Amino acid sequence: MQQIQLHLRDNTLHFHAGQYLQIVHPDGTGIPLSAASSPLRLPQLTFHYQSTADSEDARRVDELLSQQQPLRLLGPGGTVFVTAQESGPLLLAAGGTGASQALSIIDDLVLRGNYTQVTLICCADREEDFYFRETLAQLEVPWLRLEYFADPKRASDNLGMRWLSEHAGQFSNWRTILCGGPPFVYAACDALVSGGMAMEQTESDVYAYAPRASGRGA
Repeated sequence: MQQIQLHLRDNTLHFHAGQYLQIVHPDGTGIPLSAASSPLRLPQLTFHYQSTADSEDARRVDELLSQQQPLRLLGPGGTVFVTAQESGPLLLAAGGTGASQALSIIDDLVLRGNYTQVTLICCADREEDFYFRETLAQLEVPWLRLEYFADPKRASDNLGMRWLSEHAGQFSNWRTILCGGPPFVYAACDALVSGGMAMEQTESDVYAYAPRASGRGA
């Protein structure tokens, strides 16, 4: 996992915590990346990025980083985010690189002093994928509960999915944001619904850009 630290040359870019931005490739196409830092840190901006051999977007980001040239950004994108008015309890379930979206939201809540109750569930294949674990532990904020599940199984008995299903009832009145790619988001949605949560309670930008044919949570 790489951390990309940028310093914006102007102050024209604005976003809410949890939104994604796009790095513009020279061919004119955008490569979406979730910010991992709060907008309150602008003009400093952080992305967390993983170079993956089978991803065309990752290959193009690798190409841009190797050139060590200024990057052009567009955005923001996404309708699932947290604003300064956020006050209710919040459940964040993050899989893989979806942790970036969750980190941006938590960073924003810490900086704003919005001491709502937050539970973050992190799912990955391996313990070493929780590269952000020490950073979160150092926050030492009493309103943040952290749960980590390393399990490569892609099934309902995956440790993280089982936890979500078994504990869904505890979060019936919480805002619930699912952070990650379509496979993780829909697996997490299914796990929560199987535990009694209404699918309409879950939020993710995946529902907009990669809808399932039979509906959000079907």
